Amino acid sequence: MAADLVLIQQVHDIDRYRNEYLPGLRLFLRKHGAEVLVAGFNAEPVEGEPPNSTVVPWWHVDSLAAIPFQYPRHS
Repeated sequence: MAADLVLIQQVHDIDRYRNEYLPGLRLFLRKHGAEVLVAGFNAEPVEGEPPNSTVVPWWHVDSLAAIPFQYPRHS
């Protein structure tokens, strides 16, 4: 069994997000068996006005049980 999560977020400083936050997040996801299926900025919505960043990671359900969801916040 697998689990998908759609993360939609507003990123105000894209360069800082890419350079400081993403490297640690990629390690975290890899460590816990996730794959990123889709990620990008400024996706074209079907309706509404969503934030500018969308990420769709995938996990095998067995991997999800081991994730410590206290991942440190980016400041």
